[in-house]
This record gives sequence, C-alpha cells and structure tokens, in this order.
Amino acid sequence: MESLDLTGVWLLKGRFFGNGKSIPVEVPGGVHSALMAKGLIPDPRVGRNADELAWIGDMDWTFERPFTVSDSMLSHKKVDLECDGIDTFSDIYINDVHVLHTENMFKRWRVDVKDALKPGENVVRIEIESPFKYPEKAFSRKAKFGFGSEYSPECVTAGIFRPMRLRAWDYARIQDSKFSQVHSSNSVQILIEGTLEKVEGNKDDLYVKLDVVFQEKPVASSKNHISNDNSSKSFSAKCIVESPELWWPKDMGEQPLYLCSLQLCDSEDRILDLKEYKIGLRTLEIIENEKGEALLKCNGEPVFLKGGVWIPPGLFPSNTVSEDYLYLVNSAADIFCNSFYIWEGGLFEDDLFWELCDENGIVVIGASKMFLSAHDDNELSMGERKKNFSHIPHHACIAANFIEESVLEDGLSVVRDVMSFPFPETLMENLPQDRLWINGPDMDERVSGMGGVTGLLTELVSQWPIASSFSDWIWLSQIAQAAQVCEEIARCRLDLSSNGIMWEPFASCWASADGSSIDDMGRWKALHYMAQRAFADVTVYGAANSDGGVDVRVSDLKNIERILFIKWRAMGLDGTTLDEGRSQIVSDGRHSSAKVTLDLSSIVEHYGENSIVVWLHAVDESGEEVARDFVLFTAPKYIELENPFISLDIADTMEISGEDVFRVTLSAVSPAFWVWLDIPGEVIQLSDNFVFLEPDIPVEIYVSPVNRMKQ
Repeated sequence: MESLDLTGVWLLKGRFFGNGKSIPVEVPGGVHSALMAKGLIPDPRVGRNADELAWIGDMDWTFERPFTVSDSMLSHKKVDLECDGIDTFSDIYINDVHVLHTENMFKRWRVDVKDALKPGENVVRIEIESPFKYPEKAFSRKAKFGFGSEYSPECVTAGIFRPMRLRAWDYARIQDSKFSQVHSSNSVQILIEGTLEKVEGNKDDLYVKLDVVFQEKPVASSKNHISNDNSSKSFSAKCIVESPELWWPKDMGEQPLYLCSLQLCDSEDRILDLKEYKIGLRTLEIIENEKGEALLKCNGEPVFLKGGVWIPPGLFPSNTVSEDYLYLVNSAADIFCNSFYIWEGGLFEDDLFWELCDENGIVVIGASKMFLSAHDDNELSMGERKKNFSHIPHHACIAANFIEESVLEDGLSVVRDVMSFPFPETLMENLPQDRLWINGPDMDERVSGMGGVTGLLTELVSQWPIASSFSDWIWLSQIAQAAQVCEEIARCRLDLSSNGIMWEPFASCWASADGSSIDDMGRWKALHYMAQRAFADVTVYGAANSDGGVDVRVSDLKNIERILFIKWRAMGLDGTTLDEGRSQIVSDGRHSSAKVTLDLSSIVEHYGENSIVVWLHAVDESGEEVARDFVLFTAPKYIELENPFISLDIADTMEISGEDVFRVTLSAVSPAFWVWLDIPGEVIQLSDNFVFLEPDIPVEIYVSPVNRMKQ
C-alpha cells in the first residue's frame, strides 16, 4: 500500500471574495476558521456575532489544492480517495473529473479515482453547497447543532473537518471487520469476521493472520486461509486468550487493553493490508431483568451509569483537537464518571475520543441515535447506522448490542433543566464589557431552555438569597445547580429501579448558562467538584424529616456488606455543639435497606430550623472516614449564617506525580457552606472546591497551576 496525505493548506473560494480570489484554509478546517484567521469576520462566539454571520451558511464554498502524484502510486491497480469527514453536501473533482458526490456528514467516503489522476501535478476541488438547498436531507445528514440548538447559536458550518488522503493498493484490501467475544471460565475467544474488496480477476491465494499482544508480549495467534474464488469476499479469524485480564468500567476494576493485529497476506507472505485494534476483553450487554427493566451489565455485574450527555466540544468540528478530547475525558474520569450519552444533535466524534473512553473505563451509549431522522426509512436507517459504525464496534466502551441501547433510557435519569452560568471570566471573554449585567439582553440569549434569564433567576431566588453583584449571581447559580443535581444523584443511587444519572450537557460548547459541569473554556463549575463527592463509591445521605429528625442512609456502589458507623453532630450556626452521637449502620450495597433516624425534634423546636446544621460522618470499623455530608432544616435563603472567620494556610510548593502543586488548608470557626477558591487571572486545577467547613475540621485542597504563577 502507498498513501498521500491531502491535509494542509488549501485555497478557499466563494462568491464572498469575488471572481478568482481566494484565501488560504488549513485542512482539516472550515469556512468560519479561515475567515477569522484572515480577519474577515469577527469571532462568532463573541457577543451577538453569530446572528450577523448567518449568511455564511447560505453560501456555496469551494476548497481547492494542487498535489503531486508519483509514478509509483499510479503503478498500483487501485488508487482510492478517502475522506474521513466532509461537511456536508459536496461534489468532488480531480482534474475537473467528477469523482464523488457527498451528502452525509457522518459518513467516511471512499472512491476509486485512479482514472482521474495523472503523473505529476493534479488538482482536487471540492464544491460545497449550502445545506439549505437540501431541506429534506439537511437535518438528517448534517449535525443538527450547527442550525442552532439549546446549547449553541446558529452557526452553519462547511468544510473538510477530518483528514483526507489518497491510498493506492493491489489485489485486495480489508473493507470492514466485526469483532465478537465468547467468554469461558478462564479464556476468551476473539472472533473477527469481515469482508474484502478484491481487484477484478484476482485469483491469488490469500490468508489473514491475527496476532494478539498484551503488555508487549504475544498471547495468541492464528492464520486463516481465504478461498481464491474471486466471488468470495468474506473472511474470519479467531484466537483464544487464556487467563484473560478483563476490562471494567471506571471504579469497577482496571482497563487492560489487548492489541490485535490483523494482516491480509498473499501466498508469498506479502502484507497487502494491515489493521490494528486495541480491545478490552469483557462482556458488556444490555439485558432485561426479571421485572422487564433494562440494565447494563459488564462481566455479569450491573453498571450504575454516572456521567453526562456529550455534545460537540466546540462550534466548529475541525477545531476540536486531541488536547480537547484528552482534557474532557480525563475530567470525567477524575470525578468517577463511568459513562457518556452521545447527544443526538451532535456528530460522530474522532477515533481518539473512543480510544480515551476505552482507556478510562467510560461506557458510551446513545451514539446510534444521531443517525436517526423522521425522514429515514427504518430499514435503510438501520443499515446505514451499522455501516457508519463499522470502524468502532471493537471498542471496549461500546455495548455489544449498542444499536438497541435506547431501552436503557427508561431507567436513566437525565437532568436537563437545572442550569448555571459559566465562570465570570468566561462571560467577560465572550461579551462586551458594557453588556455585563445579569438580566440584560445579551445574557438572555445565552440561557438554554425557554425561560431565559428571568426563568433561571426566578427559580434561583425561590430557594437561595438574592446576590449583590454580577459575579455573585454567577457563583450562586453554580452552587444551586450543583446542590440540586447532587440531590438527584442521591435519589437515583437509593432507587433500585434507576440504572444511572447524567446531566446534560456534560461540557458546554459556547459561553452560555446550561446544565453543564464544565464551561466552554474548560473551567470546572461547582457541579463538577461536588459530583466528585456524590459519585464516590461510598456516600452518606441525610434528609430532614417532618418530625424534626434526620433520616440517614448509606449507598455503596461496591455492593458489599459492611458495618459502618455514623458519627453525627448537631451544631448551631455560631459553631456551638448542641448534641452529638454515634450510630451503627449496615451497608448492603447501592440501595441500603438500613436507615438511621436521628431524633432532633427538641433541638429544632428550641433553636429554630434556620439556626441548625447536622454534620454526618460515615466511618468504617478501623475508624477511617469514608463519606461525609451535612443537613439543613430549611432552604438556604432562610439560614442565619454568622461570620465563619475562614482561615487559609498555603504550604510550600511540592511535587506530586511530577507536577508542582500548592497545598491550601481551609478552616473555620463556625459553619461555612460551599466555600470555593479562585485566583482571578489564573487558570488553575483544584483537587476539590465548593467545600463545606465544619469547625475544628480543616479541609486540604491541592492547587495545580495550568500556567506558571507565584505563590
């Protein structure tokens, strides 16, 4: 095989420039990015610029570049043009010969173009038409979020958003392959079934060789002959791995990956094609329990889904780089997320996304739905979905029966209407400085849902105090969102009919108030930090009851029975201990049937429900704390807080895992809730934030500067 990379600098042409004029455009890339790079348009993400740039989606655009083809490449029997991502409705010409028409953003295109090529210099031209010329197909074959959504402005893109290349080959190539696994007590059979594309008239003997490597050591191998009948295009290969290391979702076990190398060879042992896959050995299936409820099971164990709804990381598909995927997927793993649900209005993510989910134990569901449309024929749609998924089913993060995964939705709680603003700095970077008031028109356009800013603020003040500044409104919205979502997490953990909980979206793609836990500049919001505690293996939950008491339960995702002790302290908001005690509780899994009720009715009656907090600490038999919580008896806006006299101590710089960090210790004289650290002008990562401070119990937070900064 021989290939020629067609990424790099192209020329962008269009009616906007006038006849014969063009500007450079980097491919992968799109129209908006090219126009911004030349200073011809403002950034659509800033202010109301997106509204003023709607004309871009109405126009046709042409991408063009020269390239040189060698005699060696043309000596091969086939030369294919491979396009990993075209956005969206286009006609492709090589040397003015029409070679391909595309009308699907989700599809990888490949076509034989040898007859259009010539030795030496060639020219490829891609004419992209406005999607509004195809109203019957635009919303089914192009990512919907570009037309405007609850999470993004209208920003209709056009371009070449994934790599493109020429690939020359002879005799035969691997067209597609399907992985399956058969698990026995101490072994796993890996089976690959696929199809070949053969050059007409080829009668050569062929075989496929499958090698499996784990931690750089060969563990299995097989060689399978393929019939030399030209009409035979199917093949299969299988290996048995003994004593396999199983793959598990995050916090259920490790994520070992095996390297499978699939070679297509001729009778002289020449390699005609080579495919490499990293796979996890596991069973990951959607099943129905005895009550008819859908469950996701991995290696026979039920998986409680914890995560978010994944939307595209930015407005422009070609601008999403590997660092974006790495940061967002790692940010999910950092807070014990084990799953993503792919938003149906998005697009098919790059291969790196799936690889990172494999490595981090994050199960991905919902991806097949983005290919559905009301205009699709069901049979055609199912066939198209399977074809478009043909290059990823080997990934450990995808269930074996992912096409039918929609049945999981019945027991999955998705929080969509609990929103918060992005960081103040994020808004300041994306809105004019003279438009920064909390209920102004610019802010109103940056709130998901129908209620706008008015609806968000009305909901906020129903439970929380009125803020005194623009920034305080931002922080208050984040705290309120996090508190409400964490309450829903607790409810789902204790409900056996629930198979998980997510918020939507997981991360924002532009600066708006939505349900995300990460804003579009990558800053962790309050929800992200507080969910880290709510998603931990063991959690303790307290809820005030109508009799002036507190009901305490423990949830343990490890599903093991253990004895825990609840240490509790009722405290006045001046820091005075009113009562305290210790109770034993038996934890028997996620939905613990055991409950401890604390009778505090006399204290509540005497001091008032707005003057008391109850601190809860779950400790194991060795005395080690495994979880903590606090309980208020009324809405936060009624709490009569006193000055907590928070003290802050910064230790010398230390190195952890090769990274310089500061250790910050917080303590308070009286109760303080949802205390956060922030360093204006600095981008920092914190081990925890939005913490609650119980008097006499300091909290340590490790601060990692993304940029160099002084202590």
